[in-house]
Formats: sequence, structure tokens, C-alpha cells
Amino acid sequence: MEGIGFIHEKLDIKILILYILNHLPAAVDAQTLSDLVFCDNGIGYFDYSDCLAELVDTAHITEVLDALAASDIAFDKAKLFQACEYCGAAGKGAHAVGAAFSPLMAAKPFAAVHAPDPDADAEHAADYDAAIQAAGGLDLVILGLGERGHVAFNEPGAGFGEKTHIAKLAEVTRAAIAADFGTLEQTPKQGITIGIQTILCAKKILLVGFGARCAKAANATLTGRPETFIPASFLQLHTDVEVYLDSDAAAQL
Repeated sequence: MEGIGFIHEKLDIKILILYILNHLPAAVDAQTLSDLVFCDNGIGYFDYSDCLAELVDTAHITEVLDALAASDIAFDKAKLFQACEYCGAAGKGAHAVGAAFSPLMAAKPFAAVHAPDPDADAEHAADYDAAIQAAGGLDLVILGLGERGHVAFNEPGAGFGEKTHIAKLAEVTRAAIAADFGTLEQTPKQGITIGIQTILCAKKILLVGFGARCAKAANATLTGRPETFIPASFLQLHTDVEVYLDSDAAAQL
């Protein structure tokens, strides 16, 4: 049942979000924005979440990093361990996975920042796990759910017992990121990633999924049994996992 309010259509919700952001005197965090939007009781949470994600995708707003940068949250006592990176030169360039964190790290410096070595070979990839353990282990791992059930660069077929390793990127993964590198031929074929075992050793895991493309994977992850062809399904073996899906990603549950 819809709430009593004037705004129900997604286009109107997007216009309201942009109107509020345009008329605020200063940046606000995500919670404040949602409180302002929900003043109209006709707006549902999932519709709001979808609209916000779509505005981020279309670059109308850069909600996540901007909200963190504008917040009172301090990261100066936190150590960041990046989950994965492209191998070779791609792991050091403008489209490297780690480059996405640069604006946040500039605004909110961490106590330390670690990333997998894009030049590491298979023999030395697991050195990253040693660095994690030396820092006291992982308190929190935040993962995005891929459309084929992959997490970080753990593609379908990834072994349960794997730690940080060199992974061959599936063609569908390469196709999804090809626009960043110009052509499919220029797109990296390998990445270095923390493994399923590394992830399961964390104290807490957050799994986030957006869009219809990962709906099938979300269903298999949450309702099927753990199996190598759906790497995210191994998260069922952890005792403290939270999953956040938008309405499209949750459509098959």
C-alpha cells in the first residue's frame, strides 16, 4: 500500500532529490538527504534507493563518496585494504580500481592504505594476506555482488580455500569494463584479488547489490547452497553478514 503523499513516479522523485540538493546551503550526508526526501510520505524506500542509484549512474550526483567526504566520520584510525586490482600497467593507471578511492582519501585520510601489488606473480600474491594479518586482520569487508555471483575478482569457479591470488577475468567482466580502457583488446585479462578464504576470515561482511543484472545472482547467493559457480554463496558460511539489495536486485527473492 502506498503512503499518503504527492510524489510516486520515479521521475518526480529524481527531480525532488536534485531540487533538494540544489537548494541546500551546504553538503549533507546520505541520512539527512533521505530524511528530507521522505517528508513526502508517498515515496517508498525502494523507489528512493533506485532513483538515487540511477542519478549516481548518470553522474547527476556522486552520492557515495561525496556524502562520506562531507560527513563527520573520521578514518584517521582506520586501515584500508583494497580488495582487488588489475594486473600490470592497468593497475597503476587512471582506471585502476584504487583510483576510485582517491577523492575520498584526499578528503578523509586513512591511517594506512594497502592495495594488492599489480606486479605480483602467483607465488607472491599471498603476501597480501600476510600484510592483512600483520595489521590485525579484517574487521569489515564491503563487497559488491556481480551479475554472475562474483565478489571482488573471484569469478565463477573460484575455490573456497583460496587466499589472495591472480585471477583470470571472465569475458563478461572484461566486456563490462571495456569502455574504461577504450577497447576490449586493451582491457586487462587478469586481476589480483583477495580470495574467498580471506573474505571469510573477516569479522563482518557487507554485501551490496544493485540492478536487475544481479537479481539471478542474488537469488542463488541467498537461497542456494554454497558452490564454486556462485562465489558469493560462500558468504552463507560466515556468521555475520548483512546484505543490501535494491528492488531490482531483490526481484527474484
